[in-house]
Formats: sequence, structure tokens, C-alpha cells
Amino acid sequence: QEDARRRHEQVAAVRSLSQRFLGSLDPEELFRVILDEARKLTGARKGSLMVPEAGNGALRVRAAVGMAEKVAERLRLRAGEGIAGRVFATGEPIIVHDIELDPRFRRKNRPRFDTRSFLCLPIRKNGHTVGVLSLSDKATGEPFEPQDLDVLETVLAQATLAIERSTYWAQSKELRRLSITDGLTGLLNRRYFQERLAEELDRASRHSHPLSLILIDIDHFKHYNDTNGHPAGDKALVLLGRILRASVRAIDVVSRFGGEEFAVILPETRKREAVEIGERIRREVEAFYFPGEERQPAGKLTISMGVAAFPEDARDLRGLIQRADRALYLAKARGRNRIEAHAAAPTPVPPAEDEGAPAEPQQAGWTRVL
Repeated sequence: QEDARRRHEQVAAVRSLSQRFLGSLDPEELFRVILDEARKLTGARKGSLMVPEAGNGALRVRAAVGMAEKVAERLRLRAGEGIAGRVFATGEPIIVHDIELDPRFRRKNRPRFDTRSFLCLPIRKNGHTVGVLSLSDKATGEPFEPQDLDVLETVLAQATLAIERSTYWAQSKELRRLSITDGLTGLLNRRYFQERLAEELDRASRHSHPLSLILIDIDHFKHYNDTNGHPAGDKALVLLGRILRASVRAIDVVSRFGGEEFAVILPETRKREAVEIGERIRREVEAFYFPGEERQPAGKLTISMGVAAFPEDARDLRGLIQRADRALYLAKARGRNRIEAHAAAPTPVPPAEDEGAPAEPQQAGWTRVL
């Protein structure tokens, strides 16, 4: 009768896990589901599921019940370290009937257990351990027994599938991240930036909201590279990217537009507000120390910016970028280290100074809005 009851519980667990697996592709949710079913089958009130991290191989908590959130976030175990680490290293389960009598339990950890029994077992795939499931504190107060391992066989099989899915999920996310970000700065790359700009323009159009675009160029960057070396130039690009990200809202989009050019999409932001934001960024960059900047023509590494806004300057992606680029050209031509905004009225353009800003015929539609 007891065997029949256990088989019934196993079948019910498989059915429950299968249904819940179909309902979620999120690996973190799947880990929680597996831990919940393992606790139900054994009557455990506490438990955790640990999986090795990519790269260093240290066990990391992916789901936990009865463990403080901060502890779960920080906890890392190497193979062979602690009970879970030992199970991971050997691939053999460990059942402890009384932690008071087991030297493998540190005395300082014993108060964490309400009962004295503990179960830790490996999650295996093709002969390799790919995770560790730990359970403690049966609600009945009884110790864990070898029969509990049999009950958990179905859960462990599902756990293997969840870990496979988690690995695939993580790899897919990483490939996606690499496809949309700039490898040096970690900012969005130009291709994905244009996708986001198209999305934001569509949203702004549908909801009749303003939107602004800032194009940013590092002044005399070729001189900085030639003087300080390309590694220093790369570092300057990274530092500027950090300043930009720290200077805007969560809804704003920062991108490396190409070379020493950056771009910022400001949803729900009017042109004058965008100019104020840009001016604040300009001052922050001017105040920041970039190694070797004292050898720059102005004694500092600075930036120039051009602003254009939807809908007054342009209603499409190409037009908005072109107008922001023209405003940026004007900022460079007027001496650099400044911000210019596109406007309808023509304004004379002074001759450009040197590298990066060749002389250009007068263009219509620029004026300073500060």
C-alpha cells in the first residue's frame, strides 16, 4: 500500500511538472517549480537548488525556500566545499539523520535547521553532475530516508530538462546581447539603435508625444588617439559611455553611433529639455578627467552635440538623424565643446577649423537654442 501511494505521488508529480513546464519558458520559474514539487513529495519545508555558474563553475543558488534572499544571492560553493559541494564533486547523494552527530556540518550552521535531518542529492545528465538539490526540515519532524531518493527520481529527471533549458536560454540571451551591443563600450550598437529609434518614433507618433535625439562627437579625438595611443582612446570611449548612461533616465536609449560618435534617444522630451540635458552632459564631460587630456588642443577632452526633435524637425528616422547631424556639424564649426539644436531659420556657418569638420557650404535650418 505504501509503494502504491508513492507511485501515485510520482505520477501526480510528473503530471504537475509537465503542465507547469508547458506554462513557462523562464528557467528561473522552472527551478522554483522543481523545488516546490520536491518539497511536496518529501514533506520538506526548506530546500534549495544549485547549478554551476558559467565560467568559474561555482555552485549558485537558483531557487530556495527557507533561505534569506541576501544569503542566497551571495552564496557560492566550489566543488568539494560544504555538503552541496561534496555531492556535486562526487555525484553521490548524502542523507544525514542527525546533523548534531555529523562532523561535516559546521556548528554555526546548525541553528538554520529546525529538525536534524538533511538530504542532498545530485542532478545528473549523461553521467555528469549538473546541479544539486538540497532538502531539510520535514514537516513531520521525521528524518529523511533512502526511500525519499526513489520518490525524487521523477523530479530529478525534470530538473535535468530545466537545466538544459536554462543553459539554452542563457546562451540565447548572450547571443542576443552580443548582436545588439557594441563590444567595447557595452552600449547599443548602431544597427539596434536604429531599430529602437524607429520603435520610439512610432510610439511617439501614435500617442502624440514629443521625442528628441542627441548626436554626440568627441572633439579632436584623432589628436587624442595619436597623442595617447589607441588603448587610451578606447578607455576614453568606455568612460564617456559610462558618463552618458549615468546622466540619463532608464527610458532613454544610449548608443555608440560609430567611431567617436554617440547617440541618445530621449522619449517624451521636447527640444529645449533635450538641450538642457545635453548641456548638463557636456559640463559633466568637461569636468571629468580623462588620462592624457591635458595634451588636447583645449587642454581638456570635450564633446560637441547636435539636437533634433520629433515632430517639429522631422517625422521619420532618416530625417531626424540628418537634422541632428547637421546641428552637430554646426557645433563643431562654431568652436566645439558646445551644443546646437536644429531650427527652421537659416544661419551662417563659420569655416571649420581642422580635422573632422571640413568646410561646408552654408546650410539652412540651424541655430543655437541655449
